[in-house]
Amino acid sequence: VEACEKAGVRLTIGFVRRFDTFWGKFKQIVQSGAVGNPVIWRFAAGGKPARAWFRDVKKGGGPLIDGAIHNYDFALQVFGPVASVPASVPTRPAPSSTSRAATNTRSSGRGA
Repeated sequence: VEACEKAGVRLTIGFVRRFDTFWGKFKQIVQSGAVGNPVIWRFAAGGKPARAWFRDVKKGGGPLIDGAIHNYDFALQVFGPVASVPASVPTRPAPSSTSRAATNTRSSGRGA
């Protein structure tokens, strides 16, 4: 941020789920209280993408690397601060070792 201000260039944050209509509706429903007070956000990444480069650690990194930051950012927006994050990654031969993972994010239950 400081370097961009000093250089006079615009800095943007690419957290696309903050602006997506469907994710926005999900946030609205959760924060309305219609589903109670959820305290766990679980996401799983996996599958076989159409192009092999996507799972290559040096080129794409796979669905976990590609999408995890967006899922965590969205969870913070909906559920508030994180209390704990247990996670697991199955042991598989490369290159798929980074293409599957699961996490559970436990929050305080107070959305942002």
